[in-house]
Amino acid sequence: MTLAAEALATGYGDVIVGRDIAFAVRPGEALCLLGPNGCGKTTLFKTLLGLIPPKAGRVTLDGEDIARWPRRRLAQAVAYVPQAQAALFPFTVAEMALMGRAARIGLFESPGAADHAAVAAALASLGLAGLAERVATELSGGERQLALIARALAQEPKALVMDEPTASLDLGNETRVLERVRELKARGLAVVLSTHDPDHAFLVADRVALMAKGGIVAIGPPEETITPDRLRALYGVPVAVPYVPELGRRIVAPSLRTAGETP
Repeated sequence: MTLAAEALATGYGDVIVGRDIAFAVRPGEALCLLGPNGCGKTTLFKTLLGLIPPKAGRVTLDGEDIARWPRRRLAQAVAYVPQAQAALFPFTVAEMALMGRAARIGLFESPGAADHAAVAAALASLGLAGLAERVATELSGGERQLALIARALAQEPKALVMDEPTASLDLGNETRVLERVRELKARGLAVVLSTHDPDHAFLVADRVALMAKGGIVAIGPPEETITPDRLRALYGVPVAVPYVPELGRRIVAPSLRTAGETP
């Protein structure tokens, strides 16, 4: 299922946050959004999820305007993975994942065999089967993030929207989450994710969109789109983007100024 933004403007009330946003993410592709805080990524995500209406343009799934879709149908097609936060309630990992079945269970129905099977499959695909009965309040940050991904997968969506899925994770857990993103692409999902680490685009994305002041200032393959000049304009700091033969890819290397040096 292709998730697309067409001449999209986003915002709240009379305030326009983003303008002229256009992209399409096809099955098996990942689009990575890069941009400084306050550039409009979260507002764009809420619009893609149908939580707030576009100010102009439209969001489509396989060419159909999602504004015409019932909420239940939309929730069955697109899942959302938020940033992992500290758990407040003692749900087990299996119970957290089961919440993802809400879009597929009737109002007065109880989860059935198919729902529990979908949860088991989601947990197994992320290596969480052994943690199914663990309580969320006892999980590490990385385990909680994987549990949130399992909840999204239990919806059996065709597209996935992920808001900084590696935020606040250590290197090991960050790597595990990025590996799962690559696996989700391979399974045919269309993935849109945001991050504050440009290296992640080189690791998992087919295309990257650079956002500034609510608009996309560049979009394309990471190797062509992520350049020192563009990142300096985006974040206001000097960076290098060298190719590292041992890794077989480019990396982003910030250049720290010495004391007293001016930009």
